[in-house]
Amino acid sequence: MKSEKMAKSSGFSSLQEVVRLFLFKYSNNELEVGFEIPQIKLSTKNDQRYTKMIDDYNRNKNVVRSRSVDDFFAKLNSDKNSLSPEVSKKLSKKDSG
Repeated sequence: MKSEKMAKSSGFSSLQEVVRLFLFKYSNNELEVGFEIPQIKLSTKNDQRYTKMIDDYNRNKNVVRSRSVDDFFAKLNSDKNSLSPEVSKKLSKKDSG
């Protein structure tokens, strides 16, 4: 087990010893535990792309609203949707393959 190997390589006799020490330190308020989600660094191009998408959404630009799933797919597949041919091709490729 990976954690057992880490415990041994850190000088502990067992994984149980690590857990016991952790709990002792934690219960005596000698240790703080935090969980952070690492931030993803976008490329300049993608940062600009997503910033534009957020700005467009906030200005209600390039946004299509749907009342239901059926309404959504009807709009997605309609001729009025400028992305329709490209999206339809991708969807039909996924359905057939």
